[in-house]
Amino acid sequence: MHMNEDTLHMERSPPSIHALSESRLEHDLEDSSSESEDFNQGGDRDVCATKAISSRPRCHIIVPDWPEHVKFDEKEEAIAGLRYYVQFNDFNQPLRKGGSILVSFLGDVAKRETFCPIGVSSWHKIKKKMKANIVILVRKHFVIPDGELFDKAILRRTSKYWKNYRYFLRENYFDPISRTDDQNYDNRPDGVSKQNWTNLVNYWYSPEFQKLSKLGKDARASLGHAHFSGATSFANRRAELEKEKGKFSELDFYKLVYTKKDGSFKEGTLSQQFLEDANNKVKECLASSSSKSRVDIENEVFDDLMYNGEVPKRPLNYGFGVKQSDIFGVQG
Repeated sequence: MHMNEDTLHMERSPPSIHALSESRLEHDLEDSSSESEDFNQGGDRDVCATKAISSRPRCHIIVPDWPEHVKFDEKEEAIAGLRYYVQFNDFNQPLRKGGSILVSFLGDVAKRETFCPIGVSSWHKIKKKMKANIVILVRKHFVIPDGELFDKAILRRTSKYWKNYRYFLRENYFDPISRTDDQNYDNRPDGVSKQNWTNLVNYWYSPEFQKLSKLGKDARASLGHAHFSGATSFANRRAELEKEKGKFSELDFYKLVYTKKDGSFKEGTLSQQFLEDANNKVKECLASSSSKSRVDIENEVFDDLMYNGEVPKRPLNYGFGVKQSDIFGVQG
């Protein structure tokens, strides 16, 4: 079949929501996304312990198999018509080229008032119909396995970008110290309606937000690990490392993303001391144990030093969307 240059360009262009942003399709969907206004600048650094770790294998959730008829080329950017294939890992995190396009697409959706109005005080209060329209729009442009599990994963990620966008607006367009109230209300960004901006500024002035903001600042101040993964997601980093080494330990991955290419660390973080302690303990364990593999020993050392015998709510090294139960099981 002959295709002219215009047709070829259209098929290889990332999907755009501009032409479809007014579409109001009816569909209902339940969602259980987080309500916190937290903006985690470190991405994968929050470790909050709740209960003791028991000896256990690392646990993966069960997801539907990818359709057998779908084949990926070497660059993982297969396109069917105008829809991009997206490959997911065991934690429902998007991977490779299709996943990167999906992530960028959801970031754009999160800034659109027809889907994610910023004037609503929390993600939980955005209408279910709007959230359902997001899922419908995404499935129109991407080939994603069917099921509520993937629909919820789409909405959780959109929720994150919606919160990040509000954080960006607050940092750049709102200043309760050096600007008057009127100046803050008048400093409306392009693309934001007056009503939504007024509602958002009202929320930022509210006691409810002031309390949440203080909690967020305290949590960020307590973070001691800063990664250097850049724009590459932890999910893709893990996939690349597995392709390169096969089975790897959490200590291997930590070394990969928490040190610079020259082996140095970010000043003022705990990464350097943690790795020194971990390497020394691994050497001790290797010298005294002949039955365990190096990977198993490194995983035990990582858990022991990083979590101090506790189960973290958000395990380090896995990125957005991975929960305590996904790694350590329901009972920890």
